Amino acid sequence: MATTLVHRPARHSVPDPGTAPLVIAPPPQLPENPPATSSVAMIIMPIITGSGSLLMTITLGHRPLYAAAGMLVMVASVAVGIVMFVAQHNGPRKRIREQRERYLDYLDQLRETVRDVAATQRRGSAHRHPPPHLLVEPARLPARRWERRAVDPDFLTLRVGIGDRPLARPLSLKVDTSSPLIVYDPVCQGLADQIVELYASVPEEPLVLPLRDLGVVSVVGDRAAGRGLARGLIAQLATFSAPEDVRVGVVRHSRLLPEWDWLKWLPHNEFEEATDGPLPARLVTGTTMEMADLLATEIEQRTLDMQRRRGQPPGPGTRRLVVVVDGEFQSTLSGLAAEPPVNSLADLGIHLIVLVGERREEPEHVDMRLHVSENGDLAEETTEDDTGAAAPLKGRADRPSVALLTTLARTLSPLRLAATDGADALHATVDLPEVLGVPDVARLDTRTTWQRRSAGDFLRVPIGIGPSGNLVLLDLKESAFGGMGPHGLVVGATGSGKSEMLRTLVASLVIGHSPEHLALLLVDFKGGATFADTDRLPHSAGLVTNLVDDDGLVLRFREAMYGELTRRQQILKDAGNLPNLHAYEEKRAAGREDLEPLPHLLVIIDEFSELLTAHPDFAELFVAIGRIGRSIGVHLLLATQRLDSGKIKGLESHLSYRIGLRTFSEAESREVIGVGDAYHLPPEPGSGYLKVDTSVFERFKAAMVSNPYVPPAETTSKDDPVAPVISYNGLGELLMSVPDDDGSGDAAKGADEAVRSTLQVTVDRLVDAGAPPVRPVWLPPLPPELQLDAVLEHVPGGEDDSAGAVEPDPAEIRAVIGLTDIPREQRQKPTTLDFAGGDSNIVVLGGPQTGKSTLLRTLTTSLAWRYPPGRIAVYAIDYGGGGLNTLEGLPHVAGVAGRSDPERVQRVLSDVRSQLDQRERIFQHAGLDSPAALRQARANGTVPKGVVGDVFLLIDGWSSVRESFDDADSALLDIVSRGPSLGVHTVVTGAASSQIRSRLQALFGGRIEFRLTDAFDSGIGRKLAEELPKETPGRALLADENMAHVALPRMDGRAADDDLGAGVRDLVARIGNRWTQRPVRQVRTLPDTVELDELVRTHSGPGLVMGMAERDLAPAAMLPDEDPHLVVFGDPQSGKSTLLRGLLRQLIQRPGRELGIVLVDYRRAHLGLVGESHLLGYCTGAQHTKAIATDLASSLQERLPGPDVTPKQLRERNWWTGLEIFVVVDDMDLIAGRSSPLAPLAEFLPQGRDIGLHMIAARRTGGTSRAAFEPVLQSLGDMATPGMLFSGDRSEGRLANGIPSRQLPQGRALLARRGRPPEQVQVGWSPPPE
Repeated sequence: MATTLVHRPARHSVPDPGTAPLVIAPPPQLPENPPATSSVAMIIMPIITGSGSLLMTITLGHRPLYAAAGMLVMVASVAVGIVMFVAQHNGPRKRIREQRERYLDYLDQLRETVRDVAATQRRGSAHRHPPPHLLVEPARLPARRWERRAVDPDFLTLRVGIGDRPLARPLSLKVDTSSPLIVYDPVCQGLADQIVELYASVPEEPLVLPLRDLGVVSVVGDRAAGRGLARGLIAQLATFSAPEDVRVGVVRHSRLLPEWDWLKWLPHNEFEEATDGPLPARLVTGTTMEMADLLATEIEQRTLDMQRRRGQPPGPGTRRLVVVVDGEFQSTLSGLAAEPPVNSLADLGIHLIVLVGERREEPEHVDMRLHVSENGDLAEETTEDDTGAAAPLKGRADRPSVALLTTLARTLSPLRLAATDGADALHATVDLPEVLGVPDVARLDTRTTWQRRSAGDFLRVPIGIGPSGNLVLLDLKESAFGGMGPHGLVVGATGSGKSEMLRTLVASLVIGHSPEHLALLLVDFKGGATFADTDRLPHSAGLVTNLVDDDGLVLRFREAMYGELTRRQQILKDAGNLPNLHAYEEKRAAGREDLEPLPHLLVIIDEFSELLTAHPDFAELFVAIGRIGRSIGVHLLLATQRLDSGKIKGLESHLSYRIGLRTFSEAESREVIGVGDAYHLPPEPGSGYLKVDTSVFERFKAAMVSNPYVPPAETTSKDDPVAPVISYNGLGELLMSVPDDDGSGDAAKGADEAVRSTLQVTVDRLVDAGAPPVRPVWLPPLPPELQLDAVLEHVPGGEDDSAGAVEPDPAEIRAVIGLTDIPREQRQKPTTLDFAGGDSNIVVLGGPQTGKSTLLRTLTTSLAWRYPPGRIAVYAIDYGGGGLNTLEGLPHVAGVAGRSDPERVQRVLSDVRSQLDQRERIFQHAGLDSPAALRQARANGTVPKGVVGDVFLLIDGWSSVRESFDDADSALLDIVSRGPSLGVHTVVTGAASSQIRSRLQALFGGRIEFRLTDAFDSGIGRKLAEELPKETPGRALLADENMAHVALPRMDGRAADDDLGAGVRDLVARIGNRWTQRPVRQVRTLPDTVELDELVRTHSGPGLVMGMAERDLAPAAMLPDEDPHLVVFGDPQSGKSTLLRGLLRQLIQRPGRELGIVLVDYRRAHLGLVGESHLLGYCTGAQHTKAIATDLASSLQERLPGPDVTPKQLRERNWWTGLEIFVVVDDMDLIAGRSSPLAPLAEFLPQGRDIGLHMIAARRTGGTSRAAFEPVLQSLGDMATPGMLFSGDRSEGRLANGIPSRQLPQGRALLARRGRPPEQVQVGWSPPPE
């Protein structure tokens, strides 16, 4: 038989006459007669007074005035006496008459009140206990069917007949009969007694049986009348009590089948614990022993429940059992009696109605006995102990027919009560679809459920059921719009069902609201189980989990929330300075299509208390949401297991609704809902209280959404056999005889699908609806590893090879190196370094293994992927881990120098500086004023393609480079100061900012920080630097305080760094195939040997060629006209003599009439090199040297300008004539001592340029610091004479122009000139003289 689930609404109110007693006030008392003496005194006093006055009148007759006064007094005394006599005689009777009138008026008013009470009592009784023949109509009315719940006071209060019943408000007369001195007015008392006699009882009132408190009720007398009374009891019970609250059983002999056959239709008669074929068994047996066997398990369970209640009466959660025992044809009625520890069957919720013909057939114990006669008279048997009890039942018993009961039973037969309406609603498990009225969540029709709601229903959803099965609604709107929100609190101990309740709330909201109107941001501080599977919802603006494991995620979430608050405020402002989201929605509804949807955002934070413990500053965010959330549509729901009120100080006033599930303590319950009731909740998940300010305080049981999804049962097949309805158990045996047409029986089904919860099915259905998702507030965190192609595809020029290599706009020069996370703006974008702006020079800081070298590789490959060779050129110095060496295969890379090749490092720096010089000349020649103009001119062809558009210098491990090269600081300072304006960009890496001098730091406009060893060294923000994860290499902090993750330089489909070298080589090959342009010019280092003749042949400028300069691999020359002298320092066999030999060979190429050479050569290394035509003196000893120097000094003395030399002559240096003298000294350390032979020339050295004197002196590096005060060397040093420093010991100090010696290859020297950085020079080789 198909069944129909019905809901019972709230019960209609019944007229209540009240129970307060009506006590009639006592009648007035009769007055007492006055004593005779008082009457005599009242007569004598006027007589005496009048006699005295008469005497005064007579005696004072000669005084008329006094006589008249006495006469008046006499007359007045007589009048007063008469009045007093009359008043005393008539006063008591008048008083009795007045009191009687007032009392009678009072009785009239009381009579009306009593009549009203009686009338109200009749109306209420007629409503609650209608006669049996009228029960079919209430059974058909949804408003009255099964209206009595287990918690109602009239539950199991059943009508047995009609008769006189006491007035609902007991009526009595209050008189004092104990005192003989009190005499009441007999008239008033008689009327009062008459009212009591007439109205103390109400005739024709239903006689009700309080079955709820009775274990065994015996009906003794006529058996037919007894059965009629029992049918009337069952008819009322079945009409007004649901089968989920009361079960009805019958014990009857088979001969009485026609009397009880109607019971088979009654749903209250089903016994679900046993089956009879395909149907539940019926609670019908032939004997009490069979009934006891059938109920044995249930009675045992009820006994255990009673013991757990410690003897308390059954509560609303106990399903009552009413068993009617028809004693006719029964040999015994034993088997159903209460046995220890049970005192009464009523304590178990079992009630027996025994129908017997005589008392001797009764069970041993009876709680109430009713006598019925054949004519229907009913009387309750009372004993002497019942004097204080209620008035006994007496009247006519109800006797409905079998036909009436059959009609009533068949009316109720297909009906079953929905689970949400059961009396045990707070103890039952209720699924959310049933609460929402959704038959099957797998077939949700969002076109119906997502229809726009009215203002009152918006954000109002059911979360469970209340004590009477009513829906408990949570309204998230603010109170101004009739809601409970917008913010709330949920507190529940472990196992209280807090997580399930939150899932229920989420499911209820998303089923009833479209993503256009509602968005969800779900946060679980400790894990992700609470909101699992909800991230796929189109309503999901983000799912944040496991914040406890990553402080960076906590900071990111806070920034995202502040960003959302700011965004919503800006949207309202842009829409016309709207006051709140409701005004915004009204404008959208009015047709403003330019306004984007702005759904309400519900932020649920689970375990917020632990979040505040770890991050107390989050309280500011919560308070900000509480303060402005109501106007911008942001709702906050905080959930926790334990509540520390101190942590939400300042937020309590914003939490308008609170949900208290079972708590750990009463004190915690009082903190949440104001009372300790939540602590005493049963240990059932989902039980709780909803409190809204002082207006709502409601107990509820949350619905479930995590139960396994069970689809609705399919309709029974038309081929199934039709089972007959019988009033006894035996249907199973009957159906066994029905053959199975196909012989298959219950064939085994296929493998079951994976068990899925109701929530998962709901989410799947809502996802399949295809609604556009809401704008995310929380984006997934930056990945721990990222490929370069994943970010390049989002920028122009970064497409894959299949799209063709397209060069970006010439005006831009950008490198895409990773992904930037901007939580405040709720977006992630490619990390771009714009070298055309203020980030032309960038410093990268970070601890070991944090990703600095990877960033340089990613930067290089990104530039090389987007720009062709020649558009960019890259120079790299790798003092890190050697990772930059894999980039040398790129056509864009001019060279990579490592720790093992210091000469190449110098060459890289020299090449970059040469680029600066070259570009300065190009800018001047082409009239360019900026690197952007150079790039545009190069694209237009006005500048040769051979000119590189932008040059990049990458230095990995700057501190090591700086320690290895003394001039590295000055070289880098020159590059970074001039580079930005010439299109030369520098990127250096270091472990700390202290490794870069302050002068250099000021020239780096860009800054990127990986995780630092000491966060206090951060130049962006200490707190932000502390948030960088230790275990995630590549995570960096940008100058705009946003975090970024640097991509790995690979495009081979593997986002891993375990074989990054292979990935880089693959990418280098891809880039080589991408561009067909000619590679940039490679870095060339100084050769080990260079021929002097070749250098002289290529040198077209003035001066004497010393060798090949490292900076531009061009000849390095000595310019005597600018710097007349030269000092040379070096260890033995380092190349000093080779340099002197080359200079001498060039000097002798000039005519002998122009210059003369004085050669001091103690070791005779240059013997025969200078011919006689040029040689003024060849000195090999001190005496000879001193003599030559003295003669030369005399001759130079004459060249000094005298007073007669004109300024013009001084300017043109033509006041003297003669040879230009070159004094060349080799191994000067051999002639130096206390008295230098060359001392006479010392005073002329400062004026050498004017008088034609040039000294080229070479000496051993060792001992130079001691010989620095020798006159000639001191004079040369004071003049800042250029020096050539071959390999030597640094400990000798700064030998020339502040530059110390260093270890250099043979033939290699540092050219140290005033105001210019040192430069390596490979000395030109020429063969020694034969």
